[in-house]
Amino acid sequence: MVGRPPRQPLNVTVAAGRLGGPVRLTARFDRGPLAGNLRRHAELSGVDLGGAVVSTDPISLAVVGLAPDGSAEYEFHVLGAAA
Repeated sequence: MVGRPPRQPLNVTVAAGRLGGPVRLTARFDRGPLAGNLRRHAELSGVDLGGAVVSTDPISLAVVGLAPDGSAEYEFHVLGAAA
């Protein structure tokens, strides 16, 4: 999924794992603490991460903030990331 944060497939596999289905996620994770938390979250939900790859690239990041008018602003940092 080029250009998309990896949390979308992660969220789907976590939901399927919590429903009790056999689920395996093939994805790239960086070595940082956020990726470790995401891996733990998936594993605790029954997701098999045997197909996951550890990357030296940074994890992709989605940032949400509020504009001056109160609407949401989004930034996605995915170029060169382990997405």
